Amino acid sequence: MRYVHYYTQKASVPEEQWAAFKSKLKLAFNNLPDSSTSAGGMYKDRPLVLCSGTGQQGVQEADKLFVTGQGDDFEGEAVWINGSRLLDLDAETFILPNVLDPNNQEWMHCNTECKPYDWFVVTALILIHHEAPGCFEISSDGRREHWEPVIRWLAPVVGHVLSLPSAVDGVGNRYYPDDQRFSDRFGDALDEEMEPKPRPVADPFENRLVGLPSFYF
Repeated sequence: MRYVHYYTQKASVPEEQWAAFKSKLKLAFNNLPDSSTSAGGMYKDRPLVLCSGTGQQGVQEADKLFVTGQGDDFEGEAVWINGSRLLDLDAETFILPNVLDPNNQEWMHCNTECKPYDWFVVTALILIHHEAPGCFEISSDGRREHWEPVIRWLAPVVGHVLSLPSAVDGVGNRYYPDDQRFSDRFGDALDEEMEPKPRPVADPFENRLVGLPSFYF
C-alpha cells in the first residue's frame, strides 16, 4: 500500500534547533507505545518495532536513531530508521538530515505503507516542524485524523503545545499537553532523559526477535 510523507528540505537546521529536536525525539522514543494507531491504525495489532534504516538492526538506545553522513546519500547528521524486516514491517527508509544538500533530495519522502514505524516517522516530522519551522516543507498522503493519534500522545510527552503542518491540517488546531505528569517533571528543559523501557529488538544474527511475547513469532 502506498502511503507517503513528503518533506522537502528548504534550509539546513541551525545547530541549536537540531539539538532541541534530537532531545525531544529521544524523549519520544523512550516513551513509545507498544503499537501504532497512526495512518488509520491498519497495523494496530502488530508491534511497534524500530530498526535502523536497513530494517535489520533493532534500535534499543535513543542515540542509535541518528547516523552521520552516509557517503553520497546526505551530509551532516540524520535520523535513519525503518520498521522490522524480520517481521515484514519494513518499507522505505526514513532519512531526515540536518544539513541541506541541494544535490541529494531524493530522500525527501518516505512511503511507510501504513506500517507501525509510521508512528515514529510522523513523530519526527511533527517535532522538526515545531523546532525548525521553515526548514522543511511537509505534506502527506495522510489526513489530519491519520496524524492525530500521534500528536495527542506527543504533546504530553514533550510537555508543550504542538500543531500539525499546515498541509496536513489547514485549520491550525493546537494540541495541548493535558497530561501534567510530563510537563511537571520536565519543566522548561529536557536535560534529564527518562530511562527507556525495554524494546523488542530484531536480532539479525539469530533471525529472531528478543523481548516480544511468543505469539509474535
